[in-house]
Parts: sequence; C-alpha cells; structure tokens
Amino acid sequence: MSPGPVPVELLQAAIREAKSEAMNDNEQKEQRVVVTDLKMPFGSMVVFLIKLALASIPALLIVWGVMMLLMMLFMALFGGIWGVNDLFHQPPQ
Repeated sequence: MSPGPVPVELLQAAIREAKSEAMNDNEQKEQRVVVTDLKMPFGSMVVFLIKLALASIPALLIVWGVMMLLMMLFMALFGGIWGVNDLFHQPPQ
C-alpha cells in the first residue's frame, strides 16, 4: 500500500527545518577570502575592459546630470552671496 497524501503543514514544517539547518551550516562555514591572482586570457580581459568602459558611460552621464542639478540649485539659492550675478552684468555703454 502506498502512504496517503502528506499534510501541507508537515511539508511546510520540514521545509522550515531544512532552511534553518542550512542557514546554521552557512553561518558556521563562513570564511574570509583574499584573492592574490587572477588568471584570465588577454583577449577576455580586453573584452571585459571594453564592456566596463561602455557601461561606465551611462553612469557618468547620470552623475554629471545630478551634479548639474545641484550646481543650478546652489547657484539659484546662493549665487547673489558669491557675487556670481556680476559675471554676466553688462556695463552701460
């Protein structure tokens, strides 16, 4: 005879127990690692660095935009204190 269906509560309890045991095992096995060497073919390194450079362009644009917004905000708030208005002042002729 085959056993009847297993109640869902028993399955959930077994899953919780397995997860807690796995977490305990991971906590006990945690180790620090220091990488001293990286062996990578030259062609793969070149491709990786090109991808890295291309991926940095959008990040650079985002940082540039945020900095421009901050500068505009500070110039709008404190520009008169620093005498920035005189930079664009045209003397009467």
